[in-house]
Amino acid sequence: MPYLNWCLADEIKAERATTAAAVQHHGLNRHVRRTLDQFSYHTIDDTSSLDQDQAMSHLQSKYRLSPLIITVVDQLWMWVINLGVCSELSLVLTCSPQSPLEINPDLVNSSFKFMHERMAEQGRRPASLDTAYFLAHSIAVSCSTYYLDSSNRLPFEGIHIDPHGVYDSTIRNAVTNCHSMHKLARTF
Repeated sequence: MPYLNWCLADEIKAERATTAAAVQHHGLNRHVRRTLDQFSYHTIDDTSSLDQDQAMSHLQSKYRLSPLIITVVDQLWMWVINLGVCSELSLVLTCSPQSPLEINPDLVNSSFKFMHERMAEQGRRPASLDTAYFLAHSIAVSCSTYYLDSSNRLPFEGIHIDPHGVYDSTIRNAVTNCHSMHKLARTF
């Protein structure tokens, strides 16, 4: 499952160098973490200029924020392995890229604990909450919603930036500029 995530720009450069060396020396061809533009324009050999032209990059340039963070498309590989005849004996095996910007496990654990407590209080805790499939679903939802979660803390020297707000303001500015240009064109 592809999903959007944040990544340090230096980390992507290091991964590209390591991957290129592995392919050259060993012929290995593995799935690599791709920037948003590499994922969208896979036929372009070098997307580094496009990678520097992301909404977050503009914000970072404007306010001189570092380290440079870019949007990447990660992949979550997940298997639910049934270990017996009943679903209680199942295993969820996941694989996804490591990153210093990973989801905080304490936050995830407390979220699941909160869901279980709320449903127990209301007397509506279905047995499906205790299955491997519920866990697999919860992991997939966590990955797919993490990118625009306003509770994320991107590492900008203690400054909180709402990722959703970055895109909201970028889209709003683009629409306003387009509207202004359209009005100007109609006056000629």
